Amino acid sequence: MPRGYLTGRYDVTGPTPTHGESILVRDRDQVIARIERVAPPGTLDVVEPPAGQRSRLMRAKIFLADSAEIREGLLFLLAGGWSEVGPSPQPFAIAGLIEVEWDETNARHALELTIENEDGAPLVVPTPTGDQPVRVASEFEVGRPAGSARGSSFNMALAVPIIPLPWTPGCRYVVRLRIDGADVDQVRFAVRQGPPSPQR
Repeated sequence: MPRGYLTGRYDVTGPTPTHGESILVRDRDQVIARIERVAPPGTLDVVEPPAGQRSRLMRAKIFLADSAEIREGLLFLLAGGWSEVGPSPQPFAIAGLIEVEWDETNARHALELTIENEDGAPLVVPTPTGDQPVRVASEFEVGRPAGSARGSSFNMALAVPIIPLPWTPGCRYVVRLRIDGADVDQVRFAVRQGPPSPQR
């Protein structure tokens, strides 16, 4: 197991590991190393995957629709692809396709959707325990169909209904999709301005 200093600009998924834990180090869309534990100050124990076996980040495309559903593995949309909404709160759906590579099949993956404004602040909703950020979290696993050729990739449809949200008229928001802690796609939308207030 090589020990050394980690140089360059990398995205690290997960918190800094303690002894016995591990995190992944990514360079662009590739996993370049797995940190097994914290070594003495300033150093890390790093395990590099064998050449040619570095996992690529999943590819995905998400978009917004009035409604969406999945039937027999296929995605059905109503009024999909918009980028403006409101100003009044209304239900909608986050839809899309996730491309799962051969090496990522038959394994559990974490999926997370969040909504933020352009400054990065989360859109919050009132709950019985206080205001909470809008966040949809789930897990998924894609199997390999019988007879599929090694190296094939597989599409997984995504359809998430969203209840009316207390967004702010005139503001812009970003929906982010993360898989296994890594950003894979985002879509922006604007909330229309409300009608002008009547003059007295």
